[in-house]
Amino acid sequence: MLDKILDKFEILASFPNVGKNRNELIMGLRSFPVEDYLIFYFPLENGIKIARVVSGYRDLDAMFDLD
Repeated sequence: MLDKILDKFEILASFPNVGKNRNELIMGLRSFPVEDYLIFYFPLENGIKIARVVSGYRDLDAMFDLD
């Protein structure tokens, strides 16, 4: 699984806007699924900044303190 996630990091760094816009969580945040996980990241001029990699089953509102 780690190899799959690391491979997605490289793809996202080359194509940072391919992920889903998640401005409802944090402005500028994007997400991309890898099997049962979500990669949360911020696009940068020369790549991406990984915010979190979490299980897709997690309560995102609680994780990002949106209550």
